[in-house]
Amino acid sequence: MGPPPGHHTHDGFYMRLTTGLGYLNAKYKYLEQDTTISGTALAATFAFGGAVANNLVLYGELLMTMAIDPKSEAGGVSKTLTDQNVNLMGIGPGVAYYLEPSNIYFSGTLAFSQVTQSNSSSSNSNNSVDLTEMGLGLSLMFGKEWWVSHDWGLGGACMLHIASMKTKQETAGIPDTKMTATALSFLFSATYN
Repeated sequence: MGPPPGHHTHDGFYMRLTTGLGYLNAKYKYLEQDTTISGTALAATFAFGGAVANNLVLYGELLMTMAIDPKSEAGGVSKTLTDQNVNLMGIGPGVAYYLEPSNIYFSGTLAFSQVTQSNSSSSNSNNSVDLTEMGLGLSLMFGKEWWVSHDWGLGGACMLHIASMKTKQETAGIPDTKMTATALSFLFSATYN
């Protein structure tokens, strides 16, 4: 007798959860000077969807990369944004394709993205400031998982999230300009399918 239907196959309901470490870099022009905010970050993604064909999955995904105490550099002057978090958020539809039997996958998400800043030392949960409007972004992921049960796979992945957004002058105090943000993350992944 062979394995039961659906054993170690990508079909039906799909859920992929990832978490790990990364690096966030955001750039914009301020007073004719290039300004960069960058730092080590925590990253997480949550994807839910379903298989539309063997090994082909459509999903919706929420992405977040949070740089803790990042550095801001402008005109050769660098300072640490102490007790501050700068966050690159994204949400949107995506597609994943799995290569079997290796269980290696490639995925891409059209991520409507925004950069925010929050005070990590404040007890006020509503202390976030939008640095940008919602803009267009793209998240690309490459990963490898090993089946650990009938439907669960565990493994690792590398993710690149890039986005371009208009700065939000009324809350960020930044003149109208474009901010480009790039986040590269190395993630632990858990997938149910």
